[in-house]
Amino acid sequence: MARSLENSAPQGMQTGTAPKTQAQKLTRIDPYSLLGIGAALALYDSGEDVAQFIASAVTAALRVKFGAVALREAGDDKLRVLGQLSNSPLQRSLVKEIEKVFTTIKNAKAGPGEIIREIEVKKDLFPKLHTKGLGRLLLVPLRTLDRDFGFVLAGKTSCEPYLPVQTASLDTLASQTSMALHRIQLNQERKRTEQALQKARDELEHRVGERTAELAKANSMLKAEITERKRAAESLEQLRRHNELILNSAGEGIYGLDLRGHTTFANPASARMLGWTAEELIGKPQHAIIHHTRPDGKPYPREECPIYAAFKDGAVHRVDTEVFWRKDGSSFPVEYISTPIRDDKNNLLGAVVTFRDITKRKQAEKALHDALREVEQLKDRLQTENVYLQEEIKLEHNFDEIISTSKSFKKVLRNVEQVAVTDATVLILGETGTGKELIARALHTTSLRKERPLVKVNCAALPENLIESELFGHEKGAFTGAFFRKQGRFELADRGTIFLDEIGDLPLDLQAKLLRVLQEGEFERVGGTQTIKIDVRVIAATNRNLEESTRSGAFREDLFYRLNVFPITLPPLRERPEDIPLLVNHFIKKYEGKLGKKISQVPQKVMKTLQAYHFPGNVREVENIIERAIILARDETLQLDESFELLESPAAPAENVGTLAEIERSHIVSVLQETNWRIEGTKGAALRLGINPNTLRSRMQKLGIKRSATGTISEL
Repeated sequence: MARSLENSAPQGMQTGTAPKTQAQKLTRIDPYSLLGIGAALALYDSGEDVAQFIASAVTAALRVKFGAVALREAGDDKLRVLGQLSNSPLQRSLVKEIEKVFTTIKNAKAGPGEIIREIEVKKDLFPKLHTKGLGRLLLVPLRTLDRDFGFVLAGKTSCEPYLPVQTASLDTLASQTSMALHRIQLNQERKRTEQALQKARDELEHRVGERTAELAKANSMLKAEITERKRAAESLEQLRRHNELILNSAGEGIYGLDLRGHTTFANPASARMLGWTAEELIGKPQHAIIHHTRPDGKPYPREECPIYAAFKDGAVHRVDTEVFWRKDGSSFPVEYISTPIRDDKNNLLGAVVTFRDITKRKQAEKALHDALREVEQLKDRLQTENVYLQEEIKLEHNFDEIISTSKSFKKVLRNVEQVAVTDATVLILGETGTGKELIARALHTTSLRKERPLVKVNCAALPENLIESELFGHEKGAFTGAFFRKQGRFELADRGTIFLDEIGDLPLDLQAKLLRVLQEGEFERVGGTQTIKIDVRVIAATNRNLEESTRSGAFREDLFYRLNVFPITLPPLRERPEDIPLLVNHFIKKYEGKLGKKISQVPQKVMKTLQAYHFPGNVREVENIIERAIILARDETLQLDESFELLESPAAPAENVGTLAEIERSHIVSVLQETNWRIEGTKGAALRLGINPNTLRSRMQKLGIKRSATGTISEL
């Protein structure tokens, strides 16, 4: 071994020459030091101790500056690095870079059969190792045939490749270390196995001891049980006699049945309640005598009787919805419990039935149920009225104040005052935005029904498939989605007032039902058969010409005459321009606080412009224009925005003025074209006109307004 190392020295190396280079010094390595290291490894029984020893042995055996061992964690791909640099423990920062070395090795593609790797310590990749003076690293894996333990690592200051003797020595160290680690792991596994076997042996001995104790205890208990059974048998007869006395004195009816359903015994109370003697009942089929018919008079088959069900399922059955029949043919409601009887082997022998007459209880339950149902109906009604009234409170109307000084509107108010105290049906006529709902509320608040709610229904806003349910209510299951019974608006308005807005849009099939309510004061809920009587005052409103609708067949003539008992026509705003300043001031006060602005001046020019405008949307349009002007106001002076100028239209010569419908149609078409035929939203025509989008669609359909494919108007 020594000769082979000597022969591997480079040619030309002479003894006693000038100081040798590091490579020349390592040409000869003492093989016996490797043998000593192998012998020392046998003394260690910890993988970490072996790693620490080999890390220091690498620096001594290979005469390098750095030695380290990276052990693979059990069940993981992570490596734990242990080593020395210049005879000092590794710093944490160096450990991080060494871990990076192994990552580099892992990611690099090794050549065929290549297991020993050399890595040059470049400054850009491993700056801390480079700073410590390391120039080149040598790595050898630690592994046996079936196990992988990690790597052993050597580092020198030179960047030159490692000599073959160094590589061979480190490989020898790696083999010795792998065998030592393998030995340590086998010893540890053997110890764990021995510990597990000892634990299993101890557990087995413990279980055997416990089982032995259990058997001894069971034997003792068995002896005690035999003694107890003898004692029980002696007292059983005494108990039977005692129970017989109890059965005879019990106030509830008690009788027994065998598996055929024949009566085996009956106490005096059962015979007394049934009108039979005990002798007449015993040995007879119980069901055929006292339980043959249901409470509604229909036959009661024995196979469906809960008493006999106990013979099949062996369960206790309790029933309080049936009747027993007396000998005289009368019946009485009973609560009975059928309990199966079993022998010691759990075989079914029959059943015991206890029963009591619950006639008084049923009467009390019925009275209570009727009272609760009435309370529930009142509760539902109060809750519905409460919800409706809460919604009404949220409205922003001032019902006590109608803003007008015009003579035409004062005439309207005189009519309201005259008819309010009666129960006459009132039909309010007027254009959109003239205050029809406000007049309806004034009629209600000054009537004798003011303590009851005013229920409002917009006939144009409700879909046709829901309006009947909304007006008259529906029963549970009347249609898909009707999960609960619902009261309609007419039922809610009982002894109060109902306001049917946009009555001209009510479908024809519902007009007949409404006519019946007006004539007879009664109706049925959707899906119901019970006739409901109501006392309701009806106020209707529309912006349509109902007389024309009756002539065209769109509105029932008889319903029109029923509604037209006391018509009130509201003048449009263009016929009372003297009210415009009052309305402007009212809406300024209403919105300046809401919008956080102060308006103290209204120029005369602005007021004259507003009074000259024809306001097709009436008061609602005034409100929208003032609100928009306050939003856009930059100071305390009210100014109209440019969009209002587009709405203004010069007065046409009298001879060119068309009908009201033609003027309305022209104005709607103009606004639709300006808004690019958009109906809803902040930029829609409905907001510009001051009306509801559904109302606008209805007016468009009535006036024959339809947009063509090119965006122009087509005639319907």
